[in-house]
Amino acid sequence: MNTPIASTNSEGRVIPDRFKFIGIKSIYILLCIYFVANQFNHTTTFMEIGFYGSLLIFIPLLVTRRVRIDMSFPLSYPMLSFLGIAILGAFFALNKENTIHDIYAHFIRYMFLWMFLSISLTQKDKIERLLALITVSTTIFCLYSIINQYYVHH
Repeated sequence: MNTPIASTNSEGRVIPDRFKFIGIKSIYILLCIYFVANQFNHTTTFMEIGFYGSLLIFIPLLVTRRVRIDMSFPLSYPMLSFLGIAILGAFFALNKENTIHDIYAHFIRYMFLWMFLSISLTQKDKIERLLALITVSTTIFCLYSIINQYYVHH
């Protein structure tokens, strides 16, 4: 999914692609917001800002060919086949609106999250920072839940 953030001109000089660099950094920050908000109750607004903000940045990067969708990972074709089967199955569903919503909310949305992660987490330190952020937010959520369960309500 990754193309170089910099290119070379006819003289061989490196020209950084600032739009791609800022876009990928923004997607990373919005994904951090999404994954931190995912731990807590009543934070749907922050999750939506994280997801749709990343999508809003990803689409221009994709249209201008600054990023590309790489189909070389092993599960890409089985996942697309599953999506095709789910769409075909929607024609035979009793509740078509609910089926279409489920395909979007539980499959297509997570496919986009996978694409966002694969273009923004290209270095080991970014992965470690995201994992640390998820660990800290989960710890805070667990402590809040324990305190709320045993000390606030009793």
